[in-house]
Amino acid sequence: MRSRAVGGRTGSGIEGAIVLCMAIAWSGAAGAHTSVKSPATEGVRDDNAIRIGHGCEGERPVVAQSIVFPTDTPEIAASDPNVVVGDLSEVVLQGSLAGLAQSIQDRSIFGYQDEIVDANGNVVGFQARKGSLSPKLVGRVPFQFSAPRFVAESCARRLLVEIAVADICSAQQPILDPHKVNLWIPDNGSLFALDGRAAGVEGIGAPATLIVQRNLATNPLAEQCGAGFDVTVTPSAAQIDRDLPIRYYWFSKTPR
Repeated sequence: MRSRAVGGRTGSGIEGAIVLCMAIAWSGAAGAHTSVKSPATEGVRDDNAIRIGHGCEGERPVVAQSIVFPTDTPEIAASDPNVVVGDLSEVVLQGSLAGLAQSIQDRSIFGYQDEIVDANGNVVGFQARKGSLSPKLVGRVPFQFSAPRFVAESCARRLLVEIAVADICSAQQPILDPHKVNLWIPDNGSLFALDGRAAGVEGIGAPATLIVQRNLATNPLAEQCGAGFDVTVTPSAAQIDRDLPIRYYWFSKTPR
C-alpha cells in the first residue's frame, strides 16, 4: 500500500513536527494489514513470517488462514514497460517458486496447520485453522523460504512475489462478508476477488508481497542493464480459486 506524500510546505518548528507525526501515524495505519515480515536475499534459506495486522470488521478474531504462492502458470510483469518476461525461468534459475516455501509448526495462533501441495508434491501454500488471534494484537505465522537465485544474464534486480492470503474469522456461510474474512489477494479476475469486492471484503488488490533481493555483490547486473528492474510474479486467478479454499472447512468449492 502506497503512503501519501504530505503536500505543500509544512513550515518549521512545532507546526512542521505536528504534520510529520500525523504523516507517520497515517502511514502506520495504512500498513496495518496482512504482509510479509522481511525481504529475502537470493540463494539464502531463512525463516520469515506472514504478519496479520488485524482481524475482520467488527473486531472479529482471525480463526483460520489460507496462503497461496504463485506457482501454477503465474502472471509475470516487469517494472520496465519495455521488457516482457515470458517465463519465470528467464529471471530465476529454478524457473518456479514451487517447493521453496515450507510451513513452520507454531501453535501460538492456530492449533492445526497443513501445507498445500501440487501434483508433484511441491509445497505451493499453507493452511491453518482451530485458532484465535485477539483483535487487539498482531500475529506472526512463521514459514521458511529458500530464495531462488537470479539468472546471471537477467537484468532483474528484485523479484516481488505476490502471495494470496485469506484471513478467516468465520467459516459459516455465506463467508464472503467483511465480518467473516479479509482477502489479501490480487484483483486479477478470480471469483474470490470479484465476489469479495462486490461484498465489501477488505484486502482485494493488496496481496502480501515477499521481496527477493538480488545479491549484487556476488551476482552483479551486467553493464547494459543499468539500474535493472523489478519483476512481479502473481498467482493466477485459476490458482487462487483452486488453492485458496480449505477442503472440508472453508469453501470446498469456488464462490458462486
